[in-house]
Amino acid sequence: MGRAVPLRPVAVGLAVLGAVGGPGAGALPPAQAAGLAAKAPAIPSAAPLLIGRSALGPGWTVSAAAPRSVASLACPQLHARLSGAAVAPSAAASPTFADGSSGPFVTQTAYRYASATVAARVWRAVDRSALERCLARTLTEGTSAGVSFQVTGARRLAAPALRGPSVGGRRLPVAVEDARFRIAAVGSSGGAQTDVWLDAVLVHAGPAISELAVSSAVTVPPARLEERLARAIAARSAS
Repeated sequence: MGRAVPLRPVAVGLAVLGAVGGPGAGALPPAQAAGLAAKAPAIPSAAPLLIGRSALGPGWTVSAAAPRSVASLACPQLHARLSGAAVAPSAAASPTFADGSSGPFVTQTAYRYASATVAARVWRAVDRSALERCLARTLTEGTSAGVSFQVTGARRLAAPALRGPSVGGRRLPVAVEDARFRIAAVGSSGGAQTDVWLDAVLVHAGPAISELAVSSAVTVPPARLEERLARAIAARSAS
C-alpha cells in the first residue's frame, strides 16, 4: 500500500498497547487510593509475574525501557462499576522487546490483586467485547514519533487454550482463564502507510491478571509465540 512507514516509529507507536487507556485509567483518585492502601494489607509485588527476555529466545532485544508508571488494566468505562481493592492492585510493566525492525514487539503489564475473588471481579469486567473498542481507541487517539493509526478491524480471536488446571503438562494449583483480541490498523507517517496488527492476550490465574501485547508491522503476530508466552505467564501467575 505505497511506500512503507519507517518501522522504528511504528514500533514506538505499537508499544502503547501495554498502557491501554493511559496512565491511571480507571484508578482511584490519589487521595482515595492512599487511604485504601493504608487500611488494606500490603499486596505482594507484581514484578515476579513478568516474563523476561530469556523467555522469548535468541535474537530478541530490548527496544524500549519499562514505563515509569503502569497504566490501569483496560479503559475507564470498563472499571466504572469497580471500586475499592479492585482498582488498587500492585502493578508492574516489562520493557518492550523486539525481534527485528518490523517486529514482533512484545510488552507485558501485570496486576496482582488483594485476593483471587477481587481479581475474578476485575476479570469479569474486562473480558468482554467492549475491550475491543478500548484497544481500537488507544490506537486512533494515540500518535507517537509522528505516526498515526487508523483502525481497520477489531475482533476476538481464539484464546491460547490455557483453560484448565495444567499448563504445558505442569499441574497448577489454580485454574487459568485467558482471552485474545486483535486490532488491525494502518500506520501513517508523511504520506506513507504500513499495515500493523496489535494482539492483546489476557491471562487470569488466582489473584493475578496479565495483559500481553504483541504487535507487528507487515505480517500478523505469530500465534505460536503468543501461546508460548501466555503459558509462561500462566505458570508464573499460578505458582
